[in-house]
Amino acid sequence: MKKKVPAFSPGALERLAAHDWPGNVRELRNAIERAVLLARGDVIRPVDIVVGVAGETEPRHPSLDGTLEDTAERWRQAGEAARIRRALEASGGDKTRAAEDLGVPLRKLAQKMKELGI
Repeated sequence: MKKKVPAFSPGALERLAAHDWPGNVRELRNAIERAVLLARGDVIRPVDIVVGVAGETEPRHPSLDGTLEDTAERWRQAGEAARIRRALEASGGDKTRAAEDLGVPLRKLAQKMKELGI
């Protein structure tokens, strides 16, 4: 991936340890790769860890059809939406705290939520 692997915060490690990993090591590897790609800064935080939640249906993945640029944009938006949802979940719906966890101003979070239909 040619990206420096950030450190894991204690909360991120707890989130990884708490998951059942029904997809075993392959699912863990994918979750860590995604966290490395989406992490801001040099520490992976709990909000960067996207794993399934008990009782939650499998998320739909963006289409791979079309141009490379179109596909990349759909996946970028899906990643942003997932991170925002996780931040909101982790903050108990507190948008101010979610914005802080995501490292963006509250106004930008609100704008992204509107763009992404969250």
